[in-house]
Amino acid sequence: MRRPCLIAAILVTATGTPLLEYARATLFDPLGIPTRPAHQPTFTDWNDLTDPSGFGWYIDPQGINLGGLGIALRAQDMAKIGLLYLNHGAWQGQQVVPADWVKAATTEHLPLEVGVEGFAPAGAVGYGYLWWTSRVDGDAAYSANGSFGQRILVVPNRDLVVVTQANFTSTTSDWAPGDTALNDAFISLIAPALR
Repeated sequence: MRRPCLIAAILVTATGTPLLEYARATLFDPLGIPTRPAHQPTFTDWNDLTDPSGFGWYIDPQGINLGGLGIALRAQDMAKIGLLYLNHGAWQGQQVVPADWVKAATTEHLPLEVGVEGFAPAGAVGYGYLWWTSRVDGDAAYSANGSFGQRILVVPNRDLVVVTQANFTSTTSDWAPGDTALNDAFISLIAPALR
């Protein structure tokens, strides 16, 4: 496997529960995100989870779902996660994720001086806990950025959640030229239209 998934393995050990089962009980089922059946291929490359019509989550050779990448959700389910975070972890009157965690996860802990190709220019991006932080049209924003144009972008001051699903490919990195086009659309079209 190319990337370690230490967080996932620690969670499985700490809870004594397979990660998908734990995620269903604590996140997916409370949000009404369908995860049955679950397509769970062993991670070998990025081509196994390209169908956005259902649920899929890569596993490692030990059978543990990958913790920080490799999940396929429908656009409407990605939007639910964005709305959950926009609402400080609450969903339909129920606190699904602790508000303190949402705040910590979406706060910049690591400023990135170089920027991230395809996401933001130098000095305009940082990293929280599995969420990227940035500014969009002058307002604080955070996003979950998947490979090849899969993205959840939240701009709290605008009450805005934007989800994209794409199938950009690149032979040189996870970032593809289409990612830059998505960012340009967020920054120059979508956010300014919702001032």
